[in-house]
Amino acid sequence: MTTHKVGAAEFEIITEKIHKCSPAELLDHAKQFNDFFSACPDAFDGLKRLWLCNMRFGESDIPNILSTCKLLESLHLTNCDSGMNSVLQLEHAKLTELEVDFGKFEIVELTCLPKLQRVSYKGWFNSHKGPLYFGFVPQLSKLRLTKIGTRPTRTLELSQLLANVPYIDNLHLDFQSEKIWVLPESPKLLRPVLS
Repeated sequence: MTTHKVGAAEFEIITEKIHKCSPAELLDHAKQFNDFFSACPDAFDGLKRLWLCNMRFGESDIPNILSTCKLLESLHLTNCDSGMNSVLQLEHAKLTELEVDFGKFEIVELTCLPKLQRVSYKGWFNSHKGPLYFGFVPQLSKLRLTKIGTRPTRTLELSQLLANVPYIDNLHLDFQSEKIWVLPESPKLLRPVLS
């Protein structure tokens, strides 16, 4: 792994309890993972895919994981966060795919991901900022947003959400209910972001 001579490596961390983990269990799962991660960082250096479930990380844990996993191409976070209303900032040179399912982040900021092509965010926490902020994502072409509209949520304005995205080839919006949370907008505003 350290010499990067392994063709493909994938590591999946799934906890025994799949749903409804308590805050204490989320913290314990993250601590166990961080202890393992800290004990053998060389094993993660050449990792290409990582899927983590049911963990509540410290503010610097996920950035630390990304800086160690230099070859990471796919990151999947299921029921992971850094505490209620936390901000997740992501920067990585090689990441091409990001999936976030049921995170309690205030916002996920895709700050600098030059190779990112696919993003999926399912069941985000209701926030005042919206689920995602796109910084430098020049290759992003596929975006999937899924949310059950049973509670009041901030209305999305696609022209603002996609303002920094140069090209979306595949946009999938799944409301999973009758409550639609996208604001109808003028074609003049949407044409530049949807090309």
